[in-house]
Amino acid sequence: MLLMTPGPIAIDPRVIAATNRAAITPEHPSFMEVLDDVFQKLRTIFCTSSWVTVLPGSGRMGLEAAIVSVLEPGEHSVHLVNGAFGELARAGPARR
Repeated sequence: MLLMTPGPIAIDPRVIAATNRAAITPEHPSFMEVLDDVFQKLRTIFCTSSWVTVLPGSGRMGLEAAIVSVLEPGEHSVHLVNGAFGELARAGPARR
């Protein structure tokens, strides 16, 4: 196994064993069990009983999702720009 990480690290044998198992895809009969278990663990980690949404995408997608969830069309907001993500937020989804 080739790991491109800084420095030597110890990998738990359980992790190596898990990477050698076949993937459980959405077509697999136990996929929903695994997915429900992951969501329950995420609720525990984030200390919530609410639904947890996983966004399979870039940081920009998460940023845009957060912004459009709280702003209505036509509303204004103030953005402090101190880097790439601040600039993305200032530009907004409509002005790309």
